Amino acid sequence: MEWIKLFAVALAAFLLAGCVASPQQQAPAAPESGTMPIAPGNDATPPAPPAEPEGQPEQQSPPAAPEIPAAPQGKPDLQLQSMALATPVTLYQMMNGTITNYNSGTAESPATKTAYYIDGEFIGTVDVPPIAPGDTNIARITVICQSVGQHTLSGKIDYEGLIEESDEQNNGAALSFTCTG
Repeated sequence: MEWIKLFAVALAAFLLAGCVASPQQQAPAAPESGTMPIAPGNDATPPAPPAEPEGQPEQQSPPAAPEIPAAPQGKPDLQLQSMALATPVTLYQMMNGTITNYNSGTAESPATKTAYYIDGEFIGTVDVPPIAPGDTNIARITVICQSVGQHTLSGKIDYEGLIEESDEQNNGAALSFTCTG
């Protein structure tokens, strides 16, 4: 048994001696400039592109892949569909009226407010609850005519511009009326 241990140790020493004694390749000397030479497997520094000849147009890179548009997100489209006043409109009398708000968009609108004006002068606001696509909301208003003659009742839904809509330019409406004495 002792001789097997001796044989194994001798064999291991012989194999290790062969590895140490095998010829080794020397690494190439670094160039004096301090840069690594380009060798197979050492492509860390790609060669510089060839210089463009003078007078020739620059080569254009291939066009970028077209952007794929995102799936359309539904948005509300609030409109002040109509305005109405009870007639006749009489000087200094409280008059009832209505404002019909409409959502022509593809998503429900959040709650908002509609402002209304007479001859451009702010009168007040009415609360507008959420409106489903294709639905309307009728808000009741009260106005008082301050002078005899032709006037304009106007309004704008989402007058503060807080709701992102598919069309922001159709939120207003106007109605002409005559106030009598």
